[in-house]
Amino acid sequence: DELVKRTARDKNRPLLQTDDPRAKLKSLIQQREPWYTEVADIVFDTQHKNAKAASVALYKMLKKYEKS
Repeated sequence: DELVKRTARDKNRPLLQTDDPRAKLKSLIQQREPWYTEVADIVFDTQHKNAKAASVALYKMLKKYEKS
């Protein structure tokens, strides 16, 4: 739901220019998530966070990562 909201007005996403962008997003997530998870050093949830809150959360995680 969050991705649908975030991308609803973005006309620069050709893969989502379809009759059912929600279904396309679901398909893309199912395909890509395993790859993203495999190569990621840090994974965190950005749902219900605006850009500033997400960047603060990421900064804190990076500081912890840096110490280890």
